Amino acid sequence: MRREQKRNLLLASVTAILLLAVYLMIPPDTNIKTGKEEHLVVYSMDPQDVTGLAFNSGNGRISLVRREGGWVYTEDETFPLNRNFVDTMLDKTARLTAGRFVAEGSAHYGEYGLDQPSNEILVTGTAGTRTIYLGSTNSATGDCYMAVDGSEKIYTVDATFANLFSSSLNTMATRETLPGISLDNMVVVTVKKEGSTFAFSRPSQGESQGEGGWSVSENDGPARAADSGLVSECLGKLVKLRYEEMTVYHPTQAQKKEYGLAGNEGESGSLIRVVYRDDAGQDGSGDSGQDISGQGGAGQDGSGDTMGEFVLHMGRDSKDGLYTYVYPEGGQGIYAVKKDGLEPFLHLSSENFLSLSVAPVKAETLAGLTLTWENGRAEFRISPAGDEGREEQPEEQNGGQENGQKKVYTLNGHEITEAEFNKFYYPLYGFAAEKRVSDMASQLISQPILTMEYRCVPGTAQDMTVDLIPYDQNYYGARVNGQAFLLVNRQRVNSLMNEVNKLPLE
Repeated sequence: MRREQKRNLLLASVTAILLLAVYLMIPPDTNIKTGKEEHLVVYSMDPQDVTGLAFNSGNGRISLVRREGGWVYTEDETFPLNRNFVDTMLDKTARLTAGRFVAEGSAHYGEYGLDQPSNEILVTGTAGTRTIYLGSTNSATGDCYMAVDGSEKIYTVDATFANLFSSSLNTMATRETLPGISLDNMVVVTVKKEGSTFAFSRPSQGESQGEGGWSVSENDGPARAADSGLVSECLGKLVKLRYEEMTVYHPTQAQKKEYGLAGNEGESGSLIRVVYRDDAGQDGSGDSGQDISGQGGAGQDGSGDTMGEFVLHMGRDSKDGLYTYVYPEGGQGIYAVKKDGLEPFLHLSSENFLSLSVAPVKAETLAGLTLTWENGRAEFRISPAGDEGREEQPEEQNGGQENGQKKVYTLNGHEITEAEFNKFYYPLYGFAAEKRVSDMASQLISQPILTMEYRCVPGTAQDMTVDLIPYDQNYYGARVNGQAFLLVNRQRVNSLMNEVNKLPLE
């Protein structure tokens, strides 16, 4: 046994010596990989010394050159070149690194597709030009084979390098953004689609209308007070809308039609038009606001606000159905945007945004309120003290103030206190429906059990007439200015009528 153990030990020692010798004979640029692969530096130059880049894209050869003001596209120096994109290309080519060494000698070029390169990348510097040749792709790893002029060594580079230098010109463009639009400065948003029109609107700054000031209307019909939360949720998606890759730069009229886009706002087609307060135009520079639409749309409204206008044309969907082509009027190109980002604006309906408040008229805007029902009539009037020959009364008798002006409250000609008015009016202000439905005005054929006529101080809110009419055994319909979109629970209406019947009419 001892002799056999000695023999095994001797054989193991000889084997170890032979393996060590083989390892020392392997050249340093072998394909053997360690746990952490080291990248090979093929050449290196200062990125600031690079003055030109040229390569083959899917749409032809692209040449970029460094000017005093930055990098430009040589065939159109006004093209909005994305500088971050160019910086990435500089990082990749000024110090060129490879994944691994493969072979050496031009005799091997055919094996790796370098005899007919798939791309030739020219990197021009102050000291000369280097040419990078890309060959075929390794089907197993996805790496691309590469060689550089002046050397016959063949390397691999990862697929991101080859993809970067096959980018189309439009991919390299700086994408436009929405021009300073926010939920706070939007005034009117109009959506036109397939011959129909839907509009969100609110009064100028300082005025008040409904909850949050927003109203909705369809096909130039009457405006209805909208729920500010629902409107903000929808319009917030417009603010977050982002353009994807530019599809066409400076499109012609024929190209716009090819993508289902109308050329101008007056033409038929789908679009979103936004009128907004342009705060940038109020910096004291004398700028009257940017005319985004190209049709003289910017200017000032009656409140003195500087107004801007933005029009986004919507075209056809992409073949995969994931994107919609859009064109910002007066912009630099046609873009693709994610279809789900535009989806909320393609199926708009008033009833989806209406406030559940039946008559959200704020007390401070009210000049008068008349209630008419089967058993009586109540007429509230709110007027500045001194009207109709009245003497000003002390504040505790007169009620509240509006901009320092004391008010007088009357019911059927008899003076009441502000507290007495508020006790009735605040619950009425909070009177709300339970459901939004399609316009049911034609179905409300019975006589109203209560009619409420609101008269507002001019310039503060719209006058409003509300009829409560039986609908079925569970609901009353609320007809507001001739339209009926709201259903009110019968018990809630009965509670209101109990309070109305308690009013001192004499």
